[in-house]
Amino acid sequence: PVSLSTMVELLKAVPHKNILVLGKTGSGKSYVGNLLLGRSAFSFSDDFESVTHSCQLEIASDPQTGVELRVIDTCGFLDTSLSPAQVKASISTFATLAPTGIHAMVVVIKKGRFTQDQINALIAIATFFGEDVWKHSVVVFNQCRMTREEVMALTYPESLAGYLRQWSAAGAAIFTVPWLNYEVGVEQHAAHGDVRAIKAHIAQRTTVYSYRQFEEERERLQARAQTALEAITTRGPKQRMRDANQQLLDGVVLEDVWEEEANRIKLEDEEARELEGRLRQTEAQAGEARQQRQQAESAARQAAQQAQEDRERCRHAEAEAREQQQRARNATDLARQAEQRMAEVEGEMAQARARHSAAVDGGGEEPDPQIRIPGPVWIGVAVVLVCLALRRWLDAR
Repeated sequence: PVSLSTMVELLKAVPHKNILVLGKTGSGKSYVGNLLLGRSAFSFSDDFESVTHSCQLEIASDPQTGVELRVIDTCGFLDTSLSPAQVKASISTFATLAPTGIHAMVVVIKKGRFTQDQINALIAIATFFGEDVWKHSVVVFNQCRMTREEVMALTYPESLAGYLRQWSAAGAAIFTVPWLNYEVGVEQHAAHGDVRAIKAHIAQRTTVYSYRQFEEERERLQARAQTALEAITTRGPKQRMRDANQQLLDGVVLEDVWEEEANRIKLEDEEARELEGRLRQTEAQAGEARQQRQQAESAARQAAQQAQEDRERCRHAEAEAREQQQRARNATDLARQAEQRMAEVEGEMAQARARHSAAVDGGGEEPDPQIRIPGPVWIGVAVVLVCLALRRWLDAR
């Protein structure tokens, strides 16, 4: 088997030009490719349904310059039957068909009203291959009855005028191909002066757009998109950044448009982070307030429990006071009874002394100075003294 490096050296030994035909679906890419080959090699259609769904290589020798033309037809940008990722994957296979690089990227634009779809196709080309793609481009206005000079002299909307300025600044060649009758045959149209001018210009090209440049551009875009994504932390802006990155990598938007969108998303992310910070601060304050409320409720419960205990102690103290008051009343009653009994005893003693005196007076005997007081009397006196002492003790408390 022949290695890739050997194949590249063999290809370099043969005078050839690799041509990659690009454009929007329906712009006439495949027909322009057939004009460059001088024969009907690529299938084409005049409607908006893409006929080409993958890169196709056809080779023909140009009798005018003697250079071998290796024309690669591609699926159309904005192909409705393929996703942007599928279009990207399909066009990326040009490296295997042109390992020595691309000498000319023929960008086909259908003459007529310049639509947003055509703008989007140019955006996709510039994003997909990088801004340097215009240095290697040959812009062909297809189905155009005007000369190049007439086309350049026209007044265009700013969207197209901006690309004309870019093409001129990058040194891109601009050609026109008239409205040709498909029924006549490609071989006759290939001899048209405008077609010969395009092939002669391509035969003189020496600069090459390599697959390495394509890879470096893709790696640069992917790295930049990844860096922008990693800088976003909030969920909503992060998803919008993913969508913007996908549009960039699929060639839906130019890098400067993506950059503006990325800056807007970054501002949204900063605002979202600030809002989340305020929200976290509010939640922290609410948590502290909840904790303080819980502590207050706990303190209130403890105070209520303490108050209940105090009320219980007060009730016990009141009950004890009532008992003491009752005991005091009982003691007072006993004291009154003792005083009453004391008075009765004193009365009885007085009566006893009187009887004794009478007995002595009647019998002639001297009264006994030591009159014996009965035992119950002493008991009553003791009880009275105890009650009095108890009453003074209770009054002191």
